[in-house]
Amino acid sequence: MKGRIISGRGLSGLSRYVNKPDAEHVDGSCHHRDFLRTCAGIRSQRPDVRQASIHISISMPPDQPLTPDQWRAAGQILMREMQMQDLEYQIVRHHDTGHDHCHLIACKIRADGSLWNDSHSARRLHRACEKIEQEMNLQHTLTVKEHRDQNRPKPMSDGALRQFQRTGAVPDKTKEAIQRRIKNERERADRTAHQKANGTAGAVISVDLREKNPAVHSNVGTENKGAGGSAEPINNKQNQGVADMTDENRTPCFFAPRRTNRTRPLPPTLNNKLENRAADKVKNGFDLFWRGRDQPTFRWHSDSGEIQLLAKPTRKNVEALFDLAREQQMPEPLEVHGSKDFQIMAAREAFARGLKIDVENWEARQLIKNLTAEKFATDAANAAGAAESAKKDEQKRLKKIIDEQDREKAAQKSNRPQMRMWKET
Repeated sequence: MKGRIISGRGLSGLSRYVNKPDAEHVDGSCHHRDFLRTCAGIRSQRPDVRQASIHISISMPPDQPLTPDQWRAAGQILMREMQMQDLEYQIVRHHDTGHDHCHLIACKIRADGSLWNDSHSARRLHRACEKIEQEMNLQHTLTVKEHRDQNRPKPMSDGALRQFQRTGAVPDKTKEAIQRRIKNERERADRTAHQKANGTAGAVISVDLREKNPAVHSNVGTENKGAGGSAEPINNKQNQGVADMTDENRTPCFFAPRRTNRTRPLPPTLNNKLENRAADKVKNGFDLFWRGRDQPTFRWHSDSGEIQLLAKPTRKNVEALFDLAREQQMPEPLEVHGSKDFQIMAAREAFARGLKIDVENWEARQLIKNLTAEKFATDAANAAGAAESAKKDEQKRLKKIIDEQDREKAAQKSNRPQMRMWKET
């Protein structure tokens, strides 16, 4: 089973294409005649959303067609895996090609006005197709990687193999190909073993600054030996005080570039509101305390310039994080990592301060877009109002000038001597 997903603007043209005369309606949240009317009412709640339609096509191999009930079950599994159960949708089957396939169209906006998360939609669709194949015992479709591995070219061609069997000599190009293949496999095995030994496979979050400064390489979990030096892995025992950098347990923090000067920068103090102490079991880490408190609120890493929030992400702490970033002169955009609520709070604060940030959460990114659109609409309305007010003021000024000219003409006419015609008697 293969799947493809596309986002678009409108649903009318897409519905006309899907609901052909020979199409077969499989499933849907409502009747196909009421689908467009329902989606239009829902879409009127969010005029700011430009791409509100979803089009998913699912196809089967030519020798494995499905029945309508099977397509209906596959559609339910797809909606469940893609988290689209609360959307208005239609599933229609087509017979115009050599392979059996269905089209799923849906409105991205929910009835309450919220949006469906389309982050990594292609990857999620691929996993949903695999789930359908597993639950319905269908033929497995090879992925791109599996197909590439099966059709990978051999290091020795058939002609070179016959020549070796006949003469016992291997061509020079074949020797080079074999040596190159062995070298690549050894490097891949060594790299995998090194990552597993350090416990960094799939858990390292790095900030690549080579485009900004080629002499700096900053990685979380590595120590740089001087500016531009080679990075060596830090022992995991030194990082026991740092929270696990996973999506569930990631500590809210800013990622900032490392300082290039040789002198170690001083910890931020927020105008002497914070005290700093060396962090336990964290190399080059300083815990920042509010004056009069025993528990640290922030942690600053002098080597990477990273600021972590150790306390609860309240509004005061988020504002203090931005103040610390300003004191450290962190360049924009600031890279923000953490929980969804923290990223949303950081997005609001950054928009209020007019700063650019880079967040991972889709809702936080959408919030920034919505706030920007609202500000643009407000500015446009204010500009239009100011232009209208200026136009009215100009009309009043011109009317006043014309009235003054009319009064002057009337006064001149009243002061002009009148000529009388005398009639002789």
